[in-house]
Amino acid sequence: MEKMIARVGETPNNVEEGGVLAPSTVVPLNLEVHWRLWLQMARAGQPGLEELRALRDDALSFGHVSLPEHALAVLAVARERETYGLSAADAEALVQMAMTMAPQLPYPALELARLRIIETPTAPHRAIAPLVEGVRRGAHWLDSKTSWTLKLCLLFLTSALVSFGAFMLAQLLRYFGVAAYDGARMLPRGFSSNQTVIVLVALVIVPGLVLRSPLMSMLIMLALVIPFQRLNERAVSAAFLALILALPSLDSALSHHVLYPGSPAQELSHTHQQFCDTDCLQRAETTLKQGASPVETYAAAVALFRTGQPAAMARIVELGAGESSQSPLRLRAQWENLIGAALATQGNPEEALRHFERAAELMPNAAAPVFNQMRALQLAGDVESGYDALDQAVRHDLAMVSRYLDTSRRDANSLLIIMMLSADQIWSVHKDHASTQPAVSLISPIWTALAGPMVPLSRAPFLAGFGLLWLLMTLQLPRSNRVSSPCPKCGLARDPEDADRLGGHHYCLPCYQTFVSGATLDYHARVHSETSLGRRDRFQSFLRRALSLLLPGTGHTLGGHAIRGTLAFGLLSFGALWWLYPMGLWRVATELFDDRWGGQLALATVMIALGALMGLFGCFRGIEPTRVSPSAKREDA
Repeated sequence: MEKMIARVGETPNNVEEGGVLAPSTVVPLNLEVHWRLWLQMARAGQPGLEELRALRDDALSFGHVSLPEHALAVLAVARERETYGLSAADAEALVQMAMTMAPQLPYPALELARLRIIETPTAPHRAIAPLVEGVRRGAHWLDSKTSWTLKLCLLFLTSALVSFGAFMLAQLLRYFGVAAYDGARMLPRGFSSNQTVIVLVALVIVPGLVLRSPLMSMLIMLALVIPFQRLNERAVSAAFLALILALPSLDSALSHHVLYPGSPAQELSHTHQQFCDTDCLQRAETTLKQGASPVETYAAAVALFRTGQPAAMARIVELGAGESSQSPLRLRAQWENLIGAALATQGNPEEALRHFERAAELMPNAAAPVFNQMRALQLAGDVESGYDALDQAVRHDLAMVSRYLDTSRRDANSLLIIMMLSADQIWSVHKDHASTQPAVSLISPIWTALAGPMVPLSRAPFLAGFGLLWLLMTLQLPRSNRVSSPCPKCGLARDPEDADRLGGHHYCLPCYQTFVSGATLDYHARVHSETSLGRRDRFQSFLRRALSLLLPGTGHTLGGHAIRGTLAFGLLSFGALWWLYPMGLWRVATELFDDRWGGQLALATVMIALGALMGLFGCFRGIEPTRVSPSAKREDA
């Protein structure tokens, strides 16, 4: 704080007579000179931090809020530091400079995290702060937010589809025999077990063949086994059905993300968060004349402010008088801060202070209006009160305050902080524009390939809704012992009507008579039962181990541990897809950097390892199947 106060006092304000801020003397040639000098220094093996700092300060004075292209070039040099003869410390300093040159860009912060992990593997905690900062920036910058959202959503949907297939395979092996046994009991007399199996197979396969829909067959199979499922298996089934229910809404949301690259909202975001050239200023004037949305009007007013011209400042004060009172809370605070900044540049700090104070009241956690209060107090000659305001601004946002105190120039753009539009505000503009454009569906082609041409995506909520309703209607069947359950010993059906003869035991009747009350059978019958049932028991154990090895988590699902098994296989499939396709299954046009940023391969490896470890654990230790709870009569006894 003392160093910041010293910097405030050492740097004189660029003020003309009457307290009016002088216009900036920076021209585009200054930026080109600094950049070419740095390129020469980089080729000579020098980091050139002073030249980059001068480039950043002059760019800010000229109205360049961010320099993403320059920051990415600096980042590329830092990555290839051996080629340029730079040390590890120089590379880290360059990456940190790139972070300040493009405050909204997430890649420098993510690269800093990667550098710290590589250079100091014994202190991985040093990478946590830049990693969190990179993710925070990426979530707030729409270019990376849209691309990351598309990538992660597509990977998630693909892994969910694969997990649903593995879950249904385990449910088929676990419950199809039980369903055939209960079906034989429910069908009229004369139907054998084999005939019941044929009926069930036809019931599952024929609709899928007629509709040319493999997904329909899987959903019919799910509906067939739902009555026999326990609570944890029903929870997994409900999760998959809920995902199918949300597919149309998710497809609409992803369509907005697909339409964002090249949209008017992206152009607004770039010009607002980086620089507004002559063509941009002409569009801003057109926007103000035609009466656009409040967000676009504010962006046009900010573009006028960056020119630093007295006429533009007077225009902003005139516009703000009508806009600030009718805007939402956040936009009202932004307008109050912008009007105060325009008044301060006109040499009216006392009037500007009232607007800064109103902005600080509307947004108590924002640093910009408090920092601007300090500048207005400084222009008015009240230095002591300015120090108090500086202290409060530092508490809100140290990085922003430090950046504006580090600049050597004192003009409208570098002296005062303008509150930028948030990602949500720009996204609202994009949604308004996207509502007039044809939707782009990413899910419909995959859905059509799985569900067939006769079952469009618009029918997905009806199918999922019927499945959820069926799940609720059959909820009491297993709890009231009205349906059979798989025997944990042999895997055959445990008839609920045998509960009285079993005393509520979780084995089926043959296993109970053989392994629990074997004295009721003669010797030869017991030996025969132990041989046949023991063979089935060993086969069930082998099947669970083999599936756990081949499809980690599926063996747990086969044993009745559905939530644990599905999560394990979901992690494995998501991690494997992320590892194989780090840039996504479909390359997004706004993705700027390569696949090494952020350590995403490390995260994918961790997911794969977690799923594989659970599979290996189940393979070598075995998986104990779940057991049916005792009947109500058994509990009363």
